[in-house]
Order: sequence, then C-alpha cells, then structure tokens
Amino acid sequence: MKKCLNEISPCFTMKRMMDDYFERYYNKLIERTHWMRANRYQKAFEINAWKTRVRNNWDKVEVKSLILPDTNVRPLTFGEQFIAEITLLTPDLDPGDIAIELLFGKKNNDMEVDITAVEKMKLVDSGDGWVKYYIKVPIKHAGVYDFTFRVYPTNKMLPHRQDFPLVKWI
Repeated sequence: MKKCLNEISPCFTMKRMMDDYFERYYNKLIERTHWMRANRYQKAFEINAWKTRVRNNWDKVEVKSLILPDTNVRPLTFGEQFIAEITLLTPDLDPGDIAIELLFGKKNNDMEVDITAVEKMKLVDSGDGWVKYYIKVPIKHAGVYDFTFRVYPTNKMLPHRQDFPLVKWI
C-alpha cells in the first residue's frame, strides 16, 4: 500500500485545485471588478440605484390574482400538466425587476418536503404597476407533492441572487 501511495501521490497536486478556483471564481471576480470600475464606477452606481428602488418598493409587491390547480380537491397525476398564472401588483417597479419560480417538493412523513424541481415562470404580460407570469410543467413523477412560488428581485447586473437577498413566498 505504501508503494502504491508513493507511486500515485505525485500525480495529485494543488495545481489542479488552483486552476479550478481561478477558472470558476477568481477570473470571473477580476473581470467583474474591471467592469464595475469602468467609467468611474458607473455600473456600481447603477446597481445601487436599482437596489434602492427595489428595496423601497418591495413591501408594496402583492398578489393581484392567482390561478392554479387545487390539489386539495384533486391531486395531480403522472403525465398531467401543472398550469399556473400569477399576476403581481408591482408599483414603481419595472416588469423585469421581479421573477417568480415554482418549487415542487415531495412530502415525506407529512412534515418534511424534499425539493424535487425548480422552474422559472415566464413573464407573459405587464402594464402600469402589474406583471403577469405563466408556467406549464408536466408532472414527470408519481407521488404526493406540494408546491410553492418564490418571488425575488432580478437584474442582469447582479453577479448572483444572493447579492440581493429579498424574497417573498406565495
């Protein structure tokens, strides 16, 4: 066993790990830093203004209408389509400032729920102070499932969702 370790251990170095870190994280952070610093931090000021506007109006976001299957009356069956439509009131926000995800979870012992699927809803219509989302998802697995909707702010300038941790649940 010692002989085997002596023969293979030189093949494993920190170089591979460092290459992965640079490729996945550091290089992207360096690019983003240059992007943010360009034009005297113009993008940083834009992101800050957007975050301030969304944060100031986040508590005003509410559900105007909700159309979805009532699984208390009839459970969804394998092969069936789950169809939902949600209209949100979004005063003083742009239609692209908010996104909604549908989360499916499988029940275990009527207490725990294991998330089995996350699907982004499609923005289909908007007007002055409201936005409508739609989703149609096939049920691919048999079982008892719960579902919920996660509403969160979105902007292409954010590096990741955790950069602006606001969320509402429907």
